[in-house]
Amino acid sequence: MAEHVTRVTVTLPTEQAEEAKRLVAEGRYPSVSAFMAELVAQRLAEREAQKHFWSELRDQVGELTEDERAWIKSAQAATDQAREYFASVDGEDLS
Repeated sequence: MAEHVTRVTVTLPTEQAEEAKRLVAEGRYPSVSAFMAELVAQRLAEREAQKHFWSELRDQVGELTEDERAWIKSAQAATDQAREYFASVDGEDLS
């Protein structure tokens, strides 16, 4: 059964667009669209897993306090900063 697709336009920084095209040229993806579709699918799966995790946690321990929510936000920000730092040092995305 053929999958329905919808055409969308995505604007990327030049460096990212060039990297995606390089991956296609190397044969790692059949097209930039296939590369983008994989990234979107991965991110959507991550979001779904996070929703499931938080739902299960809430079922087990109840709602988070404001202090717990603040701690989680600061931990997420620190993780993002570390990921950006190491990507800039290594030239590699650690996502």
